[in-house]
Amino acid sequence: PIPCVPCLPRLGGVCSAAATTTTTTTTTTTTATTTTTTTATTTTTSTTTTSTTTTTTTTSTTTTTTTTTTTTTVTTTTTTTTTTTTTTTTTTEFCDKQAGDLCLDTRYDISGTCCSPYTCTSVTDVSSLCKGESLALGDACFDKDAGSLGTCADPNICLNDVCTAKDTTCVQPVNGLCYSADIGQVVGTCCSGSFCAPVDLYDPATKDQFCQQVLDIGMNCNEAEHRGFCKTGSFCIDSICTAAADTTTSTTTTTTTTTTTTTTTIACLAADAACLSFASGSLGTCCAGTASCNVFDAAAQGYKCAP
Repeated sequence: PIPCVPCLPRLGGVCSAAATTTTTTTTTTTTATTTTTTTATTTTTSTTTTSTTTTTTTTSTTTTTTTTTTTTTVTTTTTTTTTTTTTTTTTTEFCDKQAGDLCLDTRYDISGTCCSPYTCTSVTDVSSLCKGESLALGDACFDKDAGSLGTCADPNICLNDVCTAKDTTCVQPVNGLCYSADIGQVVGTCCSGSFCAPVDLYDPATKDQFCQQVLDIGMNCNEAEHRGFCKTGSFCIDSICTAAADTTTSTTTTTTTTTTTTTTTIACLAADAACLSFASGSLGTCCAGTASCNVFDAAAQGYKCAP
């Protein structure tokens, strides 16, 4: 709305815009006083400020991506149960032949079963004997009639007819080198019951010496193993010390004779007596036993009985 302008001087109580009032003031001094009335029209403009509050809602969407890696290990356990049923069948061994026995004769159709650890082994085109290989300690390895019964398991040796362990403290009389001519030295001490002597007592050229024994009848005299010398009155036949009487052919003549039997007792050898000569072999048996023939006598070129 437009405000009313202040009323001009009223005429008859009514504002008249067309009325002009002229006031003439006569003074001595003519002064024109112009009164300017400035009507200030105050226009009040009411400004209504509409404050629009814009609320911006920021929706923050947080997307959490959870990556779950699931490793599935499938372990397949296969359990195989093997049930072993051991059936022990005890079989009583039947055997009727011992070490060295004749187990087969093809000529006369003779046969038998060797007892363990021996097996029937061919020795000729006709005959087989119970023998073994890699025989254990204590097993028989030699027989006075059959000879060798097989080999002993290493490192054992066949000594005194059975498989025997090697002695680490002395040299045994089976390939037992005790003096080496090559280096000119004694290389070992012989075990009790044996002596260090050349292999061939009758061959001066033989220089190496081996631990050997004076062997009784029926003992192993395998010359390839340098075991020793058969006692006087016996000889080494097929590696067995055999009595001289068993090595000769007897011719029997039937005559009327008078037989005189003379029994000769051979005296044993006393201490310090010569019992072995490198030239002639065994000279007898020491009274203290065969093993006591072990004292070397350089002057006599042989051995004598221990004191």
